[in-house]
Amino acid sequence: QKGRALIKTAKMKDGGSRLVRNKSIMLMCGPNNRTCLLDSIQGILPVTKNKELVCSTLASSMPVEGDTSIWDITKALASHGLMLERVSGKYILKGGAPFHLLQERQCRLVIHIKLTNLKSETWSHFVGWDGGVIYDRPFTSKVNNTRDRTNPEASKMAFAKLYPKAEFSSWQITSVFKLHSVSSTSDNMTRLSRTIV
Repeated sequence: QKGRALIKTAKMKDGGSRLVRNKSIMLMCGPNNRTCLLDSIQGILPVTKNKELVCSTLASSMPVEGDTSIWDITKALASHGLMLERVSGKYILKGGAPFHLLQERQCRLVIHIKLTNLKSETWSHFVGWDGGVIYDRPFTSKVNNTRDRTNPEASKMAFAKLYPKAEFSSWQITSVFKLHSVSSTSDNMTRLSRTIV
């Protein structure tokens, strides 16, 4: 009963997250069009980084077909002094990952989501999260500073707007990675190989 009440309240409240068309340049220089991981990183790159250069390097690391994995782009990220570290345990907790993720106000996170369509077909998907915007395509979700963060159901709806039930039967956050700067050393590569497994 309590859960239903929270869902009803979240749906009835004005405001909340807003879907905005993602107008950033799509990465078309890679060997295939499955660029969600690269797009998610593009959205959260530090302002000190040359987005075009970083994204070009990442695109060159994409496999010829299929999804691009975190491991595929490890060396490309390292060449720009960046790494993705698995931090799933900090967010996949009681209350749901969306709620704990939306408590962040300033961050650089890549979120892996398992999507299932109406034909029960599943695939891997990535979005970026910087504490204010969930970066996806064709839309990003601008999160409200109060309502979307108040309870687990409201937070879940901020993500659910990106994956409407008319197209998707379900979605599930399965892992979270933190993007941060490192010096390009073999020690960091060893550390990264442990954290992405």
